Amino acid sequence: MRFPSDSGYRQLFAYPELARELLICAVPQPWARKVSLSDLEHVNASYVATRGRQRHDDLVWRIHRRGQPNVHMLVEFQSAPDRWMGLRMGSYALLLCEDLVKQRHAPGNDVPLVLPIVLYSGREAWKVPAARKVPAAAGIESLQPEQNYVLVDRSIQPGVIHSLIELDFGSDETSDPRKLISVVLAWLKRQRNDALTRAVSDWIFARVESQFVNMKLARELGLEGANMMFEHNFRTYTELLEYQTLTRGRNEGLQEGLRKGLQEGRQEGRQEGRQEGWREGRREASVDFMKMLLGRAGLPLPADCERRLADASPEQLRTWLQLVLDRGTVPPELSG
Repeated sequence: MRFPSDSGYRQLFAYPELARELLICAVPQPWARKVSLSDLEHVNASYVATRGRQRHDDLVWRIHRRGQPNVHMLVEFQSAPDRWMGLRMGSYALLLCEDLVKQRHAPGNDVPLVLPIVLYSGREAWKVPAARKVPAAAGIESLQPEQNYVLVDRSIQPGVIHSLIELDFGSDETSDPRKLISVVLAWLKRQRNDALTRAVSDWIFARVESQFVNMKLARELGLEGANMMFEHNFRTYTELLEYQTLTRGRNEGLQEGLRKGLQEGRQEGRQEGRQEGWREGRREASVDFMKMLLGRAGLPLPADCERRLADASPEQLRTWLQLVLDRGTVPPELSG
């Protein structure tokens, strides 16, 4: 059975950068780490399966190895355990080998090398053994079909593949979306591939919004902006802003109030300091957040934007923030 996240993964791993990371996770060997992006070739696998049905949704990468036979990485994505996974992967691998032989991709007279991988992102524990020997009568044990594959799930070492799988557990109390997205962001910056960044970002946004129905993400701010929302598990940027301004205002107000109260020895000083500090902290946090929003969205700003923000009242700042968040446009007062 196919799940929406299965097709989403298939789109992600059509990028060689992620295919290479998956290879390293599945085969922690020196030769796998030496594979470069230019060694990876996406194969359009399409062949006839049982009962004449056409299989065209397998993800296959041909790994070119200098002086060595090529390896064909066959990837299947699962959102639920399948007790017959070994049998299925064995069948897919044989069909792929037959197709490769027809296309003259077999090295000499040898059977093409296939690396079957199952990437599992479901919540239920995968209890099916990835390497299974079929019980057989004496004398025919070696004649039974292989049912082996490599299982890649959330138990793998931390990295971009692990983070993507964990993000499917966004509502799981053991997952920290902020840290997971930070890992993905750092990896994406090293790849320097805008198309890959957009694809991964869209996938993460889709997964998060499907798990948190009431969450509205400002996609124009990118993953870094989304990461801020998870810092305190807020559903919207407005809620995050309220938390930041209130916390900052309370802290600064308390410090200022205590200082004035100690100096003047009056309760009025404490109260006045708290209120003043709270208001100033809220205003400064609003200004900082507004700058971040406009900068992330890449919106054009006038030269004296900072001065206008500094001179704005708290009420005006709140109105501007709501305009940017809801419509993604620069307030008229800041555009001229």
